[in-house]
Amino acid sequence: MIISPEGGGESVLSKFSKAELGEMLRWAQAQKRAGKGVNLASWSGWAGACLRMSLDAGRAGEISEALLARLQATSAL
Repeated sequence: MIISPEGGGESVLSKFSKAELGEMLRWAQAQKRAGKGVNLASWSGWAGACLRMSLDAGRAGEISEALLARLQATSAL
């Protein structure tokens, strides 16, 4: 669950790519067919998905910082 400053929340799964979500669902189905309990926390793709999401967040931060710097430089002229 991701909690927003406004007090709302959303599932972290909404941030997954279609490919990541598809891989997780295929894994869960295979676990079920094998007669195992499905514990999504055990899915091996979490690390890659979290890394991608943090890289995306980092890129967004870099872009916003560059934009702010450019706007400040333009307004100083």
